[in-house]
Amino acid sequence: MPYTRKKPSRFYFRFEGKLYNNPTSNNLIGMDEFPKFYIEGKKLLEALYWSKDPKSINRGYWRDHTLGFYVKNIHDMTDDQVAMEFWDSMSKAPYGYTDVKSYNEYVGEVFNQMYQGSLQNQWRELNSEGKIIAETRDELAHAVLDMHHTVSFSKLLNRDEYYVPGFTNQGLPKI
Repeated sequence: MPYTRKKPSRFYFRFEGKLYNNPTSNNLIGMDEFPKFYIEGKKLLEALYWSKDPKSINRGYWRDHTLGFYVKNIHDMTDDQVAMEFWDSMSKAPYGYTDVKSYNEYVGEVFNQMYQGSLQNQWRELNSEGKIIAETRDELAHAVLDMHHTVSFSKLLNRDEYYVPGFTNQGLPKI
């Protein structure tokens, strides 16, 4: 069998997002496709690896005091691969969905009254500061935000270079 192992991946994304106000929504699950307030990611600004483990300093991480965890530059992926990871995370709750299963997760997270209350308070604060961009024919009223998001998952890696079929075949029985 090929050599397999789990590789944990932890990404920290700083991105430009838009907080939308959907005036036609009543936050009714099953009736409204989108809630009254929701956020969509628009542009990746920064991507780093992150860790909570203080021993990560030995692996090249440094402590970011504003974030409260350890971060490290992504050196083993191309810009396109990092962008793909970012857009993949933006297609999951609370930022988006891709299919029925992910839409159910999106609804459960975004239509939550506590989450809607926090976005509504943020909207009111931005409105009082004059940072709301008015509704146009093509886009709802929104505010541009500097957002932070962390993602953690594990990938299963297969390494076939250690697999030699001759050593794994069962030998002949002894006579």
